Amino acid sequence: MGFPKMKTTDYEIDDLSALPAVIAEIEEANGCTIRAISFDIDGTLMDVRAISMVLAESAMEVLKGKGCSIRGRAVSIGAYERVKELIGRVRFGRWEDQVKIFQPTLSAGKTMTRNEAEAIVNKYNANFDLALQTDRFRDSLFPETVRVLTDLHIGKVKLFIHSGRYTDLAKRQLASVGIHTEKEGGILSDICGGDRGDKVCQIGNHLRAVKSNDPGEFLVVGDTRDDIDAATANGTHSVRIRHRQ
Repeated sequence: MGFPKMKTTDYEIDDLSALPAVIAEIEEANGCTIRAISFDIDGTLMDVRAISMVLAESAMEVLKGKGCSIRGRAVSIGAYERVKELIGRVRFGRWEDQVKIFQPTLSAGKTMTRNEAEAIVNKYNANFDLALQTDRFRDSLFPETVRVLTDLHIGKVKLFIHSGRYTDLAKRQLASVGIHTEKEGGILSDICGGDRGDKVCQIGNHLRAVKSNDPGEFLVVGDTRDDIDAATANGTHSVRIRHRQ
């Protein structure tokens, strides 16, 4: 099929509709059978960037008194990326690393405190929880997601989720668009969130769950470098979804 490759087992595609063809190419090129796949949520199964940018702007109001500018689309995108990263840093106790990322947004001589970092995360998560109940959020599922996941499930491929969000929030996010675990009558084998470790740990958990001694039978699908790095760390194949405009 000639899909662009980053390394031997790493591929890039524009959306999930191309995934079955890529799986076939991976299997042919490596003499393997993909038996399990772990998907990231945001930017992979759903497009919640527009909603998340608004929530990130709101959360960064915490820093407004220190000259933090949060107006305009370009700044909004920057706020979203910063807040996404901050959530992971705070969760794993590395909030100090985030100072250098937020520092350019602040007035000279100002810096972000730990309390402010935690307040940003708490405000974002609370607002995100409310957003789950809106039609706009429910409409954020990519049109090909359900069809591709269902076809894979019918084909006996085990489906997993890895996410930077807490597991409970990730479950509720997916449930809001009708995607559930097998225990709830759905198609997912398991959902792992940030409270169960970083993405490297989450993929490792999924590998153990499928009881396979061959990571070459496992595929990681996501839209960020973290997803690809987690696959590499666990020795699995990976497919990166290019960001849509």
